[in-house]
Amino acid sequence: MDEPAPLNIPRWVPHHLNQLISDQYLKNIYLPGDTFGDYQAGYIRLATDERMETVWGEIYRRTGTGGQERPFKNPADFAVVSVLAKQMGLEYLSAEKENFIKIQDQAAAILFFKVSGNLVWDRRLDVGPRVKTMKEINKRKSILQNLINSHLEDAESYEKLGKFSAAKTLKSLASDLSTEVNTTLNFDNDPWVVERSSNRVGDAWERGAIIEIGQICSSLFNQTMLRTATKLSNILLNRNNITYHMVQGVLSNLS
Repeated sequence: MDEPAPLNIPRWVPHHLNQLISDQYLKNIYLPGDTFGDYQAGYIRLATDERMETVWGEIYRRTGTGGQERPFKNPADFAVVSVLAKQMGLEYLSAEKENFIKIQDQAAAILFFKVSGNLVWDRRLDVGPRVKTMKEINKRKSILQNLINSHLEDAESYEKLGKFSAAKTLKSLASDLSTEVNTTLNFDNDPWVVERSSNRVGDAWERGAIIEIGQICSSLFNQTMLRTATKLSNILLNRNNITYHMVQGVLSNLS
């Protein structure tokens, strides 16, 4: 098999990301296409789409006038980025001497890989960054509660027959389901829980991905960065009609 050609990384991509993006791309192209096709295509867009030049410009924009010592307009959160960079093996990414520039470089890398990672999720499954209505959540809770009751009743019957191992298994299942029910009771401030279904911005998965992008920006830079989130949403989802105000509405529940 011939060696695949590397990505042609545009000149405006931050220089410290070039090799990382190329190396990850060469790993991605061997993933099975039926599951990871969207991920591969989205990854290439985030690496090469000319709209990303605006995103990088926003990340590295400086305040005022002068030299390299000027602070960034959207400075990365030192504590958050330091932890994530270590977890992702990016703590030695930047060769910059100034610590605040290193942190900004690390934040840029984290942003790229976290956003592109959203497309790893298989949209055919009920997993990943998708919104749910309270009606859907309550319906699931009702199903789970019925299963809990059934498991406990069956466990009691098994105990009467002396089948204690089977009873223990059923009680364990009931306990696990109870944990899920109890942890989903409070969703008033959950940005992925919405009042009603709506396709105005996109389907449940697309809206969830936009929220995920907003969460990533917010955690890295302590602000939602709506313009950047809007650009990233359009690029990631291969669209050009997601507006600033649409994203603002989708992210309105972000704390």
